[in-house]
Amino acid sequence: MDNITGYHQSAHFKVNDLIIYFRMTPPSDFLPCHHIEELYCSKASELSPEECKEVRKCELLEWKEKLFREFGIHAPTLMELDMKLRSN
Repeated sequence: MDNITGYHQSAHFKVNDLIIYFRMTPPSDFLPCHHIEELYCSKASELSPEECKEVRKCELLEWKEKLFREFGIHAPTLMELDMKLRSN
């Protein structure tokens, strides 16, 4: 797994208690993320844009520039974020 250098064009994954769909059709109760284009989040309907930043301190928003790129989700960065969250 250390040799992953590509991108996920579309993805469905979980980060902490968030369920995420990126460039995929989500279930009907998922709303678009307030901050990241083409991302649908399980908490988007519950949190305001400010709450995502200030209350939840969303990891995806913190890693947005490194993680979400023109070609999709950067796989090595996703693995790095996953390892960081598992170690906390």
